[in-house]
Amino acid sequence: MKRGTVVGVVALLCRTADAQTVAPLGPTVAQTPPASPARHPGYDKLQMFVGDWTIEGRESAYREKCDWFDGRFHVVCHTQSKRSDGTVGRGISILGYLPDEDAYTYHGIGSRGRNETMRGTFEGTTFKAHGESRDGGKLVKSRVTATPAAGGEFTFRAETSTDDGPWIDEGTIKYKPMR
Repeated sequence: MKRGTVVGVVALLCRTADAQTVAPLGPTVAQTPPASPARHPGYDKLQMFVGDWTIEGRESAYREKCDWFDGRFHVVCHTQSKRSDGTVGRGISILGYLPDEDAYTYHGIGSRGRNETMRGTFEGTTFKAHGESRDGGKLVKSRVTATPAAGGEFTFRAETSTDDGPWIDEGTIKYKPMR
């Protein structure tokens, strides 16, 4: 990756009785900001995840805020969920795009040790992601499908397979914008 060279300019802020001026302490060199990488249009599909969200039926217990990270190459989500035992769980998710592979990425962590990584694609407007992890020595595969619905909502379906066994439906939720 080509990086721009940054030349520092040291300045001394001097206050006079009636004005504030900037006096350079050395040679002044015009700074050229580093060039931003070109933004592939594949990133635009992540826009569908930006917003304030809740889960139908858990409106008073679940909140998620997703927004573009600086540069608009990643969407970062902060989640807070009140658990059935009264404790509060927190999580952070990062969604991204790999232009050279035409693949989307998901990284999620949680306050009880959750650490997930998935890769995905869009089939039309439907987002499909899959991942693998180990649990007690067993290979656990997971897949998630996010399908847009009316009113800006999404239907999320999660499935798992252990040691290449049958896929088990872990549940379907309706993810909806906060109003």
